[in-house]
Amino acid sequence: MSTIVQFCIRRRFVFLYFSRKERDRKSDPIDSGKLSRERANNSLTGIFVPDVHEEALRCLNRLYKQNTRRTTQTKNRIRGLLHFLGIKLPEEFDRLCWSNNFLTFLDNMQFKDPLNKIVMDTHVNDLRHARTNRTTVLRQIRKASRDVPTIQLLKTVPGVGLLTAFALYTELVDINRFRNLDTPASYVGLVPSTQSSDTTITVGGMSHRHCQHLRTALIESAWVAIRNDEALLFAFNQLAKRMKKADAIVRIAKKLLNRVRFVWKTNSPYTKGVVEVSLSKEK
Repeated sequence: MSTIVQFCIRRRFVFLYFSRKERDRKSDPIDSGKLSRERANNSLTGIFVPDVHEEALRCLNRLYKQNTRRTTQTKNRIRGLLHFLGIKLPEEFDRLCWSNNFLTFLDNMQFKDPLNKIVMDTHVNDLRHARTNRTTVLRQIRKASRDVPTIQLLKTVPGVGLLTAFALYTELVDINRFRNLDTPASYVGLVPSTQSSDTTITVGGMSHRHCQHLRTALIESAWVAIRNDEALLFAFNQLAKRMKKADAIVRIAKKLLNRVRFVWKTNSPYTKGVVEVSLSKEK
């Protein structure tokens, strides 16, 4: 493979437009020809590349997500094993609160077959290990966040806590690289998928193109934000009158992203909106 092709693939540097024939007949000479043609037409578009420290912060954020996912998977395995063996838990542990007392109860549980005891002990040890790792990573996130003023500002936005603010900063890095609100909303994935031809326009659900580390976090934050910001709550109630609440909260998440963008660009703390209600005076 030529040097220019290797460089562009490694850096994820370009977006190419090529014919169906070039898709079916893919080879290094054809790829080099496409790159040369697009370079001659000045149609290559570069992307934002974070520096080494910014990439390390992003890896730290994703490591926390991975440990959280691993913890959930291990809990599901323990729950599934108990259900498979037909074991009914005592009333005090009926809701599977996953406290230390519950893990100790699992350690002391006796099984008819000793092999099931080995399986359960392995799952419990995996859960403890995943929890320890997640706590260690969380401490590092808190430590790294103290040196970033932007993260402290983002935490002033309703619904945005430490982890969401850290995720926003590590995934977006520089808010000024987005020209307007629609650009970060498209990057996060808070826009609908559309198909249009002539006068026919079909609007689907949320776009499949999204940042998996931000969209879910912003939607979850939007549920918290409407309980702490009257303006967002009012907007949510108005939207809920003409659509499902699940669809309305996505639009609130986009509004929340706009507030995050404003706080980030102006470098000023968030100020809650005020809802004006006109009251008719009784005569």
